[in-house]
This record gives sequence, structure tokens and C-alpha cells, in this order.
Amino acid sequence: MHRLAAILCLIAFTLAACTDEARTNYLDLQGRVFIFNPRLATATYVVSLAIRKAPPAGARVVAVFDNPAGGEPLRIEQKVRDGQTQVALESEPLQCVKKGRPYKFSVTLVGADGTALQRLESSITSTLDQSVLPPAPLVIGPGYEPNPALAETAGKDAMRNRLNCPP
Repeated sequence: MHRLAAILCLIAFTLAACTDEARTNYLDLQGRVFIFNPRLATATYVVSLAIRKAPPAGARVVAVFDNPAGGEPLRIEQKVRDGQTQVALESEPLQCVKKGRPYKFSVTLVGADGTALQRLESSITSTLDQSVLPPAPLVIGPGYEPNPALAETAGKDAMRNRLNCPP
């Protein structure tokens, strides 16, 4: 009988802990991926978050990503609107993405007064190397005209810059 009571207490405490976590977490990490766009010759980080609990008015999401090219980390900031249920963060085009290398990132929900309300940390690992992309966009303009830069030295210069990526 005591064993049954102990098991019921353990289950109750576990459910209470889950409920407490649900009350304190505003955001859930839903997805993280690299997007490679060969038409534009770009690679970007994309992180999607579900809003579990409405944050206070004026809150914003601040994401900081490793910079695959080295140097300063990349920073994205986005306001959270009333009634919003998801947040999608996409970086500026990246350089030097390597296949199989994990790139760390953090997402912080910041209140209007600058107080950190929640912080998430994770990493993204690419299944492709940026070398699969052309050195310049394949097409330009609204008519999708072939990009003349691919036939000129600009494309070759872009390829040379890829050789300068950190290991």
C-alpha cells in the first residue's frame, strides 16, 4: 500500500513540474535548419519558435548565431506582436557553411524593459556544404535573365573567396 502511495506521489510531482514549466516558458523551439537557395546563391539560418504563452507587451526575440565565416556572431532581433503564435527568424545570407559542422545559436525573449524572460540554446548542423551553391545568383531581374556575372571574373572571384573560409 505504501508503494502505491509513493508511486502516486511521484506521478503527481512529475505532473506538477510539467505544469510549472508550461507556466514559465513562453517559447518552444520548433525547428532549425539551413536553407540553401541555388537560384539566389545564398544560404541562411532559419529558426522557428512556437509561442506557448503570450509574452508581455513590447517583448522581442533576440537570436545570436555563430558566424560560419568567423568574426562577430550574427544577431537578429524581432518584435513579438499581440496574438502571434509563431516566430520565424531568418539570417542574412551566410558564407562558409560547412557540411557536418555544428553552429551554435541562442534565442532570448526580452521584455520591453530589457529583462531576459527566457533563453534557449541549441545548434544547427548543415547536411550540405556551401560549395554546392553557384558563386553568384543564377538569374537576375524580374524576367529571370541569366546572370552575366557567372561568365565573368566576378564568379571566379566569389569562388576564390570561398577558399578563404575558416577550416
